[in-house]
Amino acid sequence: MAEQRGRFVKGRWVEEPEGPGSTGGPSLEDASETREGAGDTAESRFEAEELIAQATSSVARAVDDVLRAAQHLIVTREGHQYIESQVNRAGSALSDVLRELTSRLDLKNR
Repeated sequence: MAEQRGRFVKGRWVEEPEGPGSTGGPSLEDASETREGAGDTAESRFEAEELIAQATSSVARAVDDVLRAAQHLIVTREGHQYIESQVNRAGSALSDVLRELTSRLDLKNR
């Protein structure tokens, strides 16, 4: 049986076309469509805050895991420094995104 590509939108399965330009994930328009009205209740705000907290924890854990793996796989000091700087830069970029999400959530709920 062939696996169907798609996603749930407002509780309904929508098949995604395969081909050039198809990322396999929901677009920004789809995300806003599925979360229409999100943030209107204390429950949805709590859910959003919880998701951001979980993502923040995941980013920190991923950075630590990659650095630990690099310590075992790379033997030169220069290699360690390079990997550490790249991982820290990626972690910082993800943290910036999470901070922006938090600030947008705060502004939306004022």
